[in-house]
Amino acid sequence: MTRRPATGGAPLAVGGVALAAAVIAAAAGLAVGGPDDPVLRDPGAAVRWGLPLAEVVARLAATVTIGGLALAVAVLPPADSGPAVRAAAVAAVVWVAAQGACLVLTAVTVVGSPVADDGTPALLVFLGTAPAGPLLWATGLAGAVAGVVRGVPEPARSPLALGCALLALVPVAAAGHAADHGPGHGAASALWLHLGAVTVWAGGLLVLVALSAGRWGALAGGTASFSTVRRFSRVAGWCYAVVAASGVLAVHGMSVSPGELLTTPWGLLLLVKAMLLGALGVAGWAHRRVVIGRAALRGGRPLARLAVGEVVVLAAAVGLGVALSGVTPPPSAAQDAALPPLSVATALTRWSPEPVPAVLAVAGLVTYLRWTARLARRGDRWPVGRVLAWAGAMLLLLWVTGGGPAAYGHVLVSAHMVQHMVLVTGVPLLAALAAPATLALRALPPATDGPRGPREWLLAVLNSRITRVLLHPVVATADVVVSMAVFYATPLFELSLTNGVVHLAAVLHFGVAGYAFTTILIGIDPVPHRPPYPLRLVMLAPAMIFHTVLGLVLVTSSRMLLAAGALAQVRPEWLTDPVTDQQAAGALMWALGEVPALGLALLIATRWAAADVREQRRAARRARSAGSSRPWRQLIVVRSSRQADSQERHASAQTRQCSCVPACRSHSSPHV
Repeated sequence: MTRRPATGGAPLAVGGVALAAAVIAAAAGLAVGGPDDPVLRDPGAAVRWGLPLAEVVARLAATVTIGGLALAVAVLPPADSGPAVRAAAVAAVVWVAAQGACLVLTAVTVVGSPVADDGTPALLVFLGTAPAGPLLWATGLAGAVAGVVRGVPEPARSPLALGCALLALVPVAAAGHAADHGPGHGAASALWLHLGAVTVWAGGLLVLVALSAGRWGALAGGTASFSTVRRFSRVAGWCYAVVAASGVLAVHGMSVSPGELLTTPWGLLLLVKAMLLGALGVAGWAHRRVVIGRAALRGGRPLARLAVGEVVVLAAAVGLGVALSGVTPPPSAAQDAALPPLSVATALTRWSPEPVPAVLAVAGLVTYLRWTARLARRGDRWPVGRVLAWAGAMLLLLWVTGGGPAAYGHVLVSAHMVQHMVLVTGVPLLAALAAPATLALRALPPATDGPRGPREWLLAVLNSRITRVLLHPVVATADVVVSMAVFYATPLFELSLTNGVVHLAAVLHFGVAGYAFTTILIGIDPVPHRPPYPLRLVMLAPAMIFHTVLGLVLVTSSRMLLAAGALAQVRPEWLTDPVTDQQAAGALMWALGEVPALGLALLIATRWAAADVREQRRAARRARSAGSSRPWRQLIVVRSSRQADSQERHASAQTRQCSCVPACRSHSSPHV
């Protein structure tokens, strides 16, 4: 009788190996680069090296939390996701404790001792400074993740907790050196994308290996287990692509020269981390192409060895990431570079990519083309016009969020207005004509051997109560008009110029709101409420009136109305008259609002006329079919007509017997 190996200590052993690899990598990285110099005085070796250790524990705990939740949402079957969720719950508690320790140790590092010279605790002194904000947010959001994992029931628990955990990485990215390194917000958002993809990839692999350790023989013989590994391999492939792209965008946003990568400790650490990620890419390719099939034939040991090796390398990469966040990068050359005057050439050639929209645009284009190719291999056709519309939408999104409007949007009101108006009108118009949801429902196969697949998640989103509310004609119209009015009438516009999170949230919100509004009017995708054509024309009126009124206010104003203080601090030398730029913004708002609205009205009227023509043709076909019917069919039609007339006369007689016609409607036949 074969004796099964004990598995009780396997998760702890795997976690211990990962922690040791991360700590060793972080210590080696800090030894090469050296931690940041203290602000006031040296707090001592214990605090100086205890802070990176706490950051390593917090980062690994966040990795396990996000990875376990990602496995429960996208990889493991619902019946087998319980251990992954429990591992995420335990790791979330460790995450909160380690993040709190990071807050306290950072306060001691900044002040130089546990107590300030006047006797005030270092933590209270630190809470009054700007760097305390991101750490407080990180600790609070980590606590929210722990609360959701332990307090919210399934099936909403795992997706909601995963979303909160990814949001909790935003202040972690904002607290790094990339947050204030280089112009714009690109480096910080690229770091958030980098952290999110790494934690899903590394945490998922770590939890999967820990839960499967000690029973690889069962994995080799179980079809469900190997399908789970294949599903995770696809998720890891997408994460690897995002990690690579966001890393390149982060270095580009920090404007670090290639020579500084070879001559500075920060650059050397970055190159070592890039080499580790490259090795992981090769291992992932071998994992998917060779080892999975070999393990299915000869047992799971090759798969186990490769997976454990990937865990060690990924943990070392996480430790190097902590070391990089503690080492000051080289100064950015772009911080002193002057922005050239705006022209047609600079608007088309100047680039300041926003990583999140850039990754969404590229991934959206690649995914759409893959779905179209899948339909073609199946023998189905998809209109070429829709493919061109989607490609245009993604390229326009890439330009408006990373080209001239983004590069000049933080100094010129006119460029910022172009960005938001194109996000509300131009990109949604092309995207709605491309019908991405319809293509997805036709191309994505249903999930049959595990958790919800992309098709099931799309159907869940389309049928959710939130989607029904957002796609209601009244709500969608009010969202486009009211959100933009609130954005420009409150300090949100000025805050978006200085805060990357607010800026990114505004970009995503305007894009989604514009798509919801446009797809109700002219979209091909299914929506819960499709209003009749006259109501669609009425829906255009509030947006047109708002764009006209606000545009005229800006055009006729002789003083700065929008973000005067923030724009004055970053005003370029060649901008001698900011009021004229604001007036140009008003004219652009009017033009970019009215012209697309008139185009939508024309398209709605054309479809309305075409629908009437089709209805008339159907009525004519029904009349010709009734007129050319055989005699026995004509006899049936005559008898049916006589029976209907008899029922109508009977209902009329019942109605005349009552003194109140409206009260008797419920007693009459359906023909009344």
